[in-house]
Amino acid sequence: MPHIAIVGAGIRGLSSAAWLGSAGAKVTVFEKHERPGGVWQRVHGGAWINTPSYGYTFHSTNRWTSDKPSAAEILQNLEKMVRVCEIQSRIRYSTPVFGVRQKSNGRWQINDESQPAGRHPYLVHWLGLRDPRLGW
Repeated sequence: MPHIAIVGAGIRGLSSAAWLGSAGAKVTVFEKHERPGGVWQRVHGGAWINTPSYGYTFHSTNRWTSDKPSAAEILQNLEKMVRVCEIQSRIRYSTPVFGVRQKSNGRWQINDESQPAGRHPYLVHWLGLRDPRLGW
């Protein structure tokens, strides 16, 4: 099975890890913070999404109590997904990705040779914002 690097442990990165892992792929999720949640771990707990919750249902573990769940509820759902889908051991917390490069053999080098985070044949990028340091 392929080994896939996933950048970001937000809702899309975790959903990707859960789905790909259930299909038998080996995944490694790189997250710069100490816990999952992406942007939702950095917003005020009283914040909520401004789109209908079904637009945030990327995995069957997501269960919402309202049409516009709060940041706290989103984080609870993400932590549940990590637990239920058993992806905790696949997440490398406190591992910021400051660069990716495709090597001549086609594998993706995460970070550079001085601080390598591994080489992977496949890469999934789920950062919420464009980061020019990563080349996109």
